[in-house]
Amino acid sequence: MRTLAILFLSTALRGLPAMAESPDSCMTAGQQPPNQGLAPLATVEARLLFIYFPQAPTGQAGVLPAWSNWLVDEMKGFVQSMSHGQQTLNLKIVKRAGADSTKAWRAPNPASIYQTAGTYGTLNNQVMQKVHSAYPNYWNPVNMVFVITYESPFFEGRGGGVGGLGGVSVPGFTECYQGTPGCIKRGETQRLFTFDSFTASTNQRVAGGAAHEYGHVLFDRLHSPYSGNFDPPNGPGTPPGQCHLPAVTEYVNMGRYDLMRGTAASDGRPSEGVLPYHPMWLQQPDVTQPNFSWVPIQDITTDTRDLRMKQIRDTAGKIYRVTPTNTTLGQNFVFANYQCAASSTWDAKLIGTGLLVWHILPFRAWDLESAWGKAGIGVSGRDTLEDDWCFEGFAGDFFTNSPPQGLPTRMNFGPGTNPNTNLWSQNLYTSPQSWRTSVAIENIRQDVSSTDMLVDVYLSPKQYVLYPNGGEFIPKGQGLTMAWFKRDFARITKVDVALLQGGSPIFQAWNQANTGAYNLGGIGGLATNYAVRVTSYDSLANALDESDASFTVWGIQDASIQENITQWCAGTTPMIKFDITWTTSVATGGADSILVYAPGSCTGSTTHKATVTPGSATTTHNVMWQGTCSTSGNWWYTISTTKAGGGTHRIVCRIKAVTCSSCGACPPPCDLD
Repeated sequence: MRTLAILFLSTALRGLPAMAESPDSCMTAGQQPPNQGLAPLATVEARLLFIYFPQAPTGQAGVLPAWSNWLVDEMKGFVQSMSHGQQTLNLKIVKRAGADSTKAWRAPNPASIYQTAGTYGTLNNQVMQKVHSAYPNYWNPVNMVFVITYESPFFEGRGGGVGGLGGVSVPGFTECYQGTPGCIKRGETQRLFTFDSFTASTNQRVAGGAAHEYGHVLFDRLHSPYSGNFDPPNGPGTPPGQCHLPAVTEYVNMGRYDLMRGTAASDGRPSEGVLPYHPMWLQQPDVTQPNFSWVPIQDITTDTRDLRMKQIRDTAGKIYRVTPTNTTLGQNFVFANYQCAASSTWDAKLIGTGLLVWHILPFRAWDLESAWGKAGIGVSGRDTLEDDWCFEGFAGDFFTNSPPQGLPTRMNFGPGTNPNTNLWSQNLYTSPQSWRTSVAIENIRQDVSSTDMLVDVYLSPKQYVLYPNGGEFIPKGQGLTMAWFKRDFARITKVDVALLQGGSPIFQAWNQANTGAYNLGGIGGLATNYAVRVTSYDSLANALDESDASFTVWGIQDASIQENITQWCAGTTPMIKFDITWTTSVATGGADSILVYAPGSCTGSTTHKATVTPGSATTTHNVMWQGTCSTSGNWWYTISTTKAGGGTHRIVCRIKAVTCSSCGACPPPCDLD
């Protein structure tokens, strides 16, 4: 076990040492058992115990920090938000009696007595015993104790630090440790700098430290993989006051995206205070409650389009995980919807809005796949968090269709993007990210009327049929161009297309370019059970999609056409009438028409019948045309039927031999006598 330098209590002055976390909360590198912490408790009774030392400056002896009540509210609100309301942190300041209720508790001895590493446990025992003496059985209901000591150059003169309670055992409260079944008596100690206990930035540093330490007892872990546990185990961390690439090659820079990050530089930046817990903590199950989590995780196991994602702090918010079908070493991708202040005041510190996506190498790395990416890196997928070890992240890390001004839109995360969905080739975060997958998260956009994000998640190279996708009525012989949703970022190498009837191919075309469309030509058979299929290929797999339902090729049934052609004389004028009846393969409610041409005529004459049967659709049709029969020979006609929303089918050039009648002189007028 070893002491680790941490950032969440970074000093406001460059060059001063980082706070130190005591070894009693450490775990062996790689350990990540199920939760045995306080997270499953609906209510955690917690107390905030302030301790000062006899050498406190004049006028500050025993005075509670001005931010003490703010810290209570900050911690309570944070736990409420992170837990989706599943846990209430009932945090109260341990007050002294009577007129001293606004004062801290006085240590029995000067700070120098407790300066040896680990002796803060002695101090905590002494003061907590004083509380018990003042209020018998005070500690019985308490689960968690936050101890803050100030106005002392504590912890071997290194300025400050954090850790557990140091083995407290007083009536009603015996501190237990991680891994202990049923362990519900926990605590943490913060030792603050003598000179800045009451400065404006201290409250944020204390809150960040308290929430970080509370994370240890909630989730019973140490830190994010390889941000605090180094490989090799004796590898150095980031020296205080510096930002540079650590000698440890497997270090993962979590930036501001995880309050439980274990190591970062004390570089003089103002403390950001409490930051959100990483999704990997929030979805952790408990060893006794496998289905428990503060935020549920939803595994995406099949292609899912238009996935609606609530922001992560919403009561319906979730964390989403997709595991490639060809995963190695259990690698997967985790993502969630963050909406800045609309999620919470703590998420507002993450700056941006949209999806944050992490590449998970179990027990070793939770690598943020920044939407900004990094050009010229190829398959490694490294971004600015790895490029600059002082970097904390920025708005460009978020996948969104509405980035802040000056940042590009990032709506796709997949094999055709940078960063990409490749896997690491070995069980090392620094190995090439060259193992191809078919996973893609595409078409990322925000709902225009809410903070919901909508995404399409793919585990295959599948592309979806757009047309005809079922329910269409296509006239017989009309040219048909099928279309599919073309995924430009999926690295599709080729497609096969097919026309199906009754589920079986009647036409196929292989090895086509992925243009998003293919002209099938006209279909001659009348039937109601047609469909189309597109099979898409990438370098790993293939996947197909068919029309969601059948479409119909309809038209006039040739054998049903009945002709009734009559002639007569209208005075001396020979007349002819075409009375044509037919049936169609489906009922139509559109218009019917006939176009008739006399021999040698270049101009036809038409009769248009607007409705077959007013107010209803039918398969039986009848249209009549009549005109002068002036020329004997081959007359021809065209009939057509229109279906509402289903096009028009025509039968062209039906020929009929006609000998026009010869009409004599006009008969004499009637004799009225």
